[in-house]
Amino acid sequence: MNFTTLFEDAGHKVKFIDKKKGKIKSSPLGISWTTFFFGVFAPLFRGDWLGAFGVLSVTSYVISPIATLVIQIAVAVFYNYIYISRLLAKGYELYDANDIELVKKHGYNVDSDANE
Repeated sequence: MNFTTLFEDAGHKVKFIDKKKGKIKSSPLGISWTTFFFGVFAPLFRGDWLGAFGVLSVTSYVISPIATLVIQIAVAVFYNYIYISRLLAKGYELYDANDIELVKKHGYNVDSDANE
């Protein structure tokens, strides 16, 4: 993960395609502002059940409001990175060369030969 690019390309989404099933998914790069503001609902709306369970389990046992804020910030910083990494591990490929370059810029390990 490249922390210097967290705020770059804000709002830019990269597309992924599962060529076997024909599914197309997209994900924004950098901080997950929807996860920061809406918590577990962001992964649920993406159909990311494992991510929703992770966010819920990390944020549900906090007592202090300050600790809740700190944990919510940490979850927002790492959620998109984990989600994109899991999509790549499942066999999703990046949609085009521009998406490959953006993902590489954000620190993901992408084999460009497999995704072109």
